[in-house]
Amino acid sequence: VGLSELLKENKHLRADIEQLKQLLQQTENNLKKEEKLKRRYEQENETLAQDIKKLKENLQVLQKASGDKTQLTEQLIKYQNQYNDEKSKRKILEKQLQAPHNDSTQLPNQITSDEKPKTVPSH
Repeated sequence: VGLSELLKENKHLRADIEQLKQLLQQTENNLKKEEKLKRRYEQENETLAQDIKKLKENLQVLQKASGDKTQLTEQLIKYQNQYNDEKSKRKILEKQLQAPHNDSTQLPNQITSDEKPKTVPSH
């Protein structure tokens, strides 16, 4: 076997090695993407399973209520008022956060514990 043949074979082997390195890198990247997708789908499945569980529980509550519409209406009004209170508090906090950071004199006064936000009617 001549020296020139060994050099050619060496060159081909190096090219093959480089090609295999690139293929390995691509495969590793694909594996990482697949693992990331798998985790995302597992989280989505978990969330969906929790949603299904909550919906089943809500369905059971509604089935047990069987005609007790007054209590359900009262609960709905209670939850709606809580929602409106939280929505109002959130709006106040958003306004405070939008105030300029540098000028503390422009920051709105904080809500004291005896002040209650107005209930905002839902639309």
